[in-house]
Amino acid sequence: MYFMLPIVIIVEIVFALILGFFAVRVIQLANSADRRSAFLILSLLILGSAMSIFISGRVLVSEALFSSLEQTTSMYGELFGRASNYALIGVSLIVLAKNFHLTYKNIDIYGKFIFCAFFLYSIFSPLMAGLFGTQPRLIFSFFVAPLVFSALVSLGGLDTKYFIEKLKLTLGVVIGFSLGLIAVFPSLVIEPYGISHIPGFPYRFWGLTLHANSMGPLAFLLLFSELIFPGKNKFVRYMLLVTAVMAFVLAQSKTAWVAGMVALAVIVSMEKMDFQNKENGGRAIVNLLFAMVVVSILIWFGIQYLDSMQRLFGAKEFGGGDFSGRPIIWKLAFSEWMSNIIFGYGPFIWTPEYRIAHNMNFAFHAHSQFFQIIGESGAIGLVSLLIYIGALFFASVRASGPVKRFLIGYLIFVLIRSISEPTFRMLNPTGGDVLIHLPLFVMAVLSLKELPGGNYFYTKNNTNNILFNR
Repeated sequence: MYFMLPIVIIVEIVFALILGFFAVRVIQLANSADRRSAFLILSLLILGSAMSIFISGRVLVSEALFSSLEQTTSMYGELFGRASNYALIGVSLIVLAKNFHLTYKNIDIYGKFIFCAFFLYSIFSPLMAGLFGTQPRLIFSFFVAPLVFSALVSLGGLDTKYFIEKLKLTLGVVIGFSLGLIAVFPSLVIEPYGISHIPGFPYRFWGLTLHANSMGPLAFLLLFSELIFPGKNKFVRYMLLVTAVMAFVLAQSKTAWVAGMVALAVIVSMEKMDFQNKENGGRAIVNLLFAMVVVSILIWFGIQYLDSMQRLFGAKEFGGGDFSGRPIIWKLAFSEWMSNIIFGYGPFIWTPEYRIAHNMNFAFHAHSQFFQIIGESGAIGLVSLLIYIGALFFASVRASGPVKRFLIGYLIFVLIRSISEPTFRMLNPTGGDVLIHLPLFVMAVLSLKELPGGNYFYTKNNTNNILFNR
C-alpha cells in the first residue's frame, strides 16, 4: 500500500501544475502579471475556501456538531475544494520556480533571516517530527502553506500597498457575503450558542469559514487593515468597517476580542508617540493611560484564564464551560511531549484516530500554540517557533510608517490569540490559521524589500494621522 503513495503524490503534483499553468496563463497581461498572480493566489486561498463551504451546504447544529457537519456536507464542496487547492499548488509552484532566485537577490540579510527562520519552523520542524516523533509519519499538506507563502513574497512586482488592497477586497467579499447569508441560509453560517454574550442573539457567526474562531480574527484583520491603510473611496471604506465590526462581534471569539482591544490600544499609543511634539509634557500622560489600559486588559484576561484552568481541569465535554475543556487537552499534549521531548508525538497527534483513542473527539487541535507545538514537534518545534517569532518582531521594528504599525499591532494580536488557538499551525493550507498567519509573514518580508523611507501610504492629506483617518 505504501509504495502507491509516491505515485499518488506525483499524479497530484502533475494535475496541480496543469491547473496552475492554465490559471497563470489567464493573468499573463503585460507588466502586471506578477501582481495579478498575487491576487490569484489570494483569491484561491480565501475565495476558494469560502466557495467550497458554500457549495458543501453544511448545517450547523448544536448537538453532535462536527459529526453532523460530516453527514450534511455534500461531495461537491469537497471536490471544489480539492480543485482549488490543486490550482493553488500549481500556481505557487510556477510562480516560485520563476521568481525565487530574484527574491534571494532583492532582499537584504534581514529578509534572508526571516526566510531561514520561516523554513526552519514550517518545513524542518514538521519534517523532523514526522521522521523521529513518537508516531513517525509525514503529511504532505504540511508543506503546501510554506510553498504558497514563499510564492507570494517571491513576486518582484508585489508591494505592501497592492497586497493590502487585494487582501481587503477578498476578505470584504467573503465576510460581506457571509453576513448576507444569515437572512437566506442561516444554518450554513451561524451556530446555535447556548452561552452567547450578545443579548437576544444566541448564535455564533461562522460565516463561510471553518469555525467562528477563524471568522473572528479574519474580521479583525479586515478591520485593522482598513484602519491602518484607509481606502480612497469613503463609502467603500465605511462599508468595510461596518462589515468587519459586525462579523468581529457576532463571531463571539473572546480571545480575539481581547487581542483586538490590546492591539488597537498599542497602535493608538504609537500614534501619540510618533506625531505629538516631543517637548509636549502631556504625551507622557497619554502614553501612561494607554499603557494602563493594556495592562488592565491583560490582567483581566489572565485572571479569567487562571480561573478557567482551575474550574475546568477535569472537564472533557465539548463546549463545557469557559475555554471549552482546553485544560484537559493541554494536559494530554504536555504528556505527549514528556514522552518524546525532542521531537514530540508527530504531525498526526490530533487525527480522528488519535482523538477517538483518547476519548476526545472534540479536540481538533491543542487550542494553544504552545501546547500544539510541543505536543506535535517537541523542543525542535518550540525553538524554531521562537526563532521565527523573533524574526517577525525584528522585521516589525525595522519597518516604517503605517506598515510598522500594522506589523506590530497585528503581531501582538496573533500572539495573544495564540494563548488559546494554534495561530501558526500550517496543516491546512486554506484553513483559518494559515489565512490569519499569512499577512504577517508577507507584510514582514515585503516591508524589507521596499526602499528605506519609501512609503506607499502617505499622501499630502494623510501624513499626520494614519489610524482612524477620514
